[in-house]
Amino acid sequence: MPYISLVETQPLSVFSNSLPSLLFSPARLVWVRNQLLSSLCDLISSDSLLTADERKELIQTLGSDWFLLFLQPRLHSSTLCLGLRLLTLLLANQSERNSFREGVFPGTLVESLDEPSVVIDNLRAYEWSYECQSVTCAGFDVLQRLLVRQAHLPQVYGALAALLLGKRGGETPDGQLDLDEVLQAVIDSTEYTNSAPLQLCSKSAAMLLELVKAIITQRSSAADASWELQFPGSVMQFLCLVHNHRPRDPLWTSPEFLHTLASTVFPPESEEVCQPTRKQVCDFIRILLMDSLLNVPAKEHTHPLLLLLEVHTHTHTHTHTHTHTHTGEVNKRLYSPDVPILAQL
Repeated sequence: MPYISLVETQPLSVFSNSLPSLLFSPARLVWVRNQLLSSLCDLISSDSLLTADERKELIQTLGSDWFLLFLQPRLHSSTLCLGLRLLTLLLANQSERNSFREGVFPGTLVESLDEPSVVIDNLRAYEWSYECQSVTCAGFDVLQRLLVRQAHLPQVYGALAALLLGKRGGETPDGQLDLDEVLQAVIDSTEYTNSAPLQLCSKSAAMLLELVKAIITQRSSAADASWELQFPGSVMQFLCLVHNHRPRDPLWTSPEFLHTLASTVFPPESEEVCQPTRKQVCDFIRILLMDSLLNVPAKEHTHPLLLLLEVHTHTHTHTHTHTHTHTGEVNKRLYSPDVPILAQL
């Protein structure tokens, strides 16, 4: 179907027409696809249409990989928004996240169908995961590769923010959105109680940081790319708010999160870093360090300060002498009475 690639770029108004007019339009397949996905989202998210056991059985039947098909950058943005909603619905459960983290078999649903082309013919122009076509892949690794290519879309951050807080995502609107408003809406819709909350999703937090890293290390590709300056700050502000509400969550001291955070501002020397956005990340690092120095017991090799220093010296070092020099410089910055923690980074 050679016209599909052109249809995927059409404006949303194409799909706002009545059904009769769509019957003879190349856009009909995208429209039908979106209607089916929307119905499936409503079914999975409903507490009245399905019991908890029925919902679990449905998700297990569908598998944990197939929704990735709808997160391909080349698809229409309206389909992508539905794919993001599915992402938050299917991975809201801790057990489903664990299964997805351990690995997925690409194409499980598609390969099991007798006539797969009848169902998703307009999705098969390209492989969604050419990196791993015949082996089990870590689900979040594949998801990250898909989403990093769409770092300019606020909807992506909204879905990851909902996943971070363990929320089942509602409808994700298409079109231009303000990222600050999207993230604030996620915060406002979250209930914080005195009861023991579920732990924050570390993989979602790591992907948010990878999106920030992709922005601040890439060269601006457009004359009007104000989002490249805004988005990192918006994400850091969101993480600050989450930290204020959940300061003792294990996420803030986990090696995976801290290593990813540090690599955002201390990338390999071959990568350039945008200074304004780099400062925004450093401000958040300073908040975490100040909190950890006051509240986290000093443990060998596990304190956030040591983990952050470990990444800094590793990414900026090629010899033992160079490592010693950089470590001394960072320690001087951290402990100097005249210089706030990380203020000069």
